[in-house]
Amino acid sequence: MHRLDGKVAIVTGAARGLGERITRLFVEEGAHVALLDVRDDEGAALAEQLGGAATYVHCDVGDEGQWTEAMATVLDAFGHLDVLVNNAAVLHLDWITDTSAADYDRVYRVNELGTFLGVKHAVGPMRRSGGGSIVNISTIDASLPSPLTVAYSSTKFAVEGITRVAALELKQFGIRVNVINAGFGSKELVVEASGSFPVPQGAVDAHDDEQGMIDGARTVLWLACDESAIVTGAVLCADNGFAAGMPLPGTRR
Repeated sequence: MHRLDGKVAIVTGAARGLGERITRLFVEEGAHVALLDVRDDEGAALAEQLGGAATYVHCDVGDEGQWTEAMATVLDAFGHLDVLVNNAAVLHLDWITDTSAADYDRVYRVNELGTFLGVKHAVGPMRRSGGGSIVNISTIDASLPSPLTVAYSSTKFAVEGITRVAALELKQFGIRVNVINAGFGSKELVVEASGSFPVPQGAVDAHDDEQGMIDGARTVLWLACDESAIVTGAVLCADNGFAAGMPLPGTRR
């Protein structure tokens, strides 16, 4: 317990799903957390529930002006920044031929541009703090994409590139940058996926995994805290072995 004592963290997409689990765990571990989201009612209610260790800040992560304002609010409230978790994401499910430029841009602005802007605006405050940890949340779709996910998978591929470049550039300032390719996800993300292709109920059920999100939050915690001090530029698969390969039936010992 208290692995984040004295640290200030920002979590994007914090109002629900994985972001909510990360936020709750960080507070339990002693951090002060700024919850960034556009779901004002849910985000404000969660921050109020968590008490003085949390504050809600409205932020569309694809808007640089809102990042500037949000960072100023966080620093005014807590004084410094040690951890950033770029978790906000949206999903669009459709065939390539049915995905419009507007559809693609909507996903790009949150998943890819939002991650870039988060990293960019965290650098100054973290340098002044003497270092920090940035954790970007990607997905197994970045390495094992599925049909219908051209916008989602490609933006998550890009998150890995952002992570690697940032790790190389920011190491000199004591800022670590890592990415988690998650095999778990938010049921709400799938339910709300837009597009002409109907979301299969099996896909919704597969993402209704509370334990997976709790375990995923613990993985984020490890990268955020000082226990992973020598880890930067890493792509960590947190997918219960899904990306390792196809097990053969009957080979369990």
